[in-house]
Amino acid sequence: MQTGLYDHLITIALQEQLNLVANQDCIRREPVDLEDAHNDIAQLLEHMLIGCLATFRGADGVARQKRLPDRLIAAVTEEMGSDFSGMSKLMDPLERLLAV
Repeated sequence: MQTGLYDHLITIALQEQLNLVANQDCIRREPVDLEDAHNDIAQLLEHMLIGCLATFRGADGVARQKRLPDRLIAAVTEEMGSDFSGMSKLMDPLERLLAV
């Protein structure tokens, strides 16, 4: 790993990289503030989703880009309850509201 400042939640993959650092004393960690954990987790998911969605190219790219968030929204709805489902489900075809 390159030395420098990091501000990332530690994933299993990142922990595996940290295990390879020769001087473990140079690694700084701190517990996540439980009141702000939702922001840290959302940021991790945002970066992950951007990376995943960017890989979907070609003729079926947009369909795959839409399918992934629909599956995630379904999982969130299952966790949060049915009142949440209509608030975030994407329209087909995808459209952007520009003005009212």
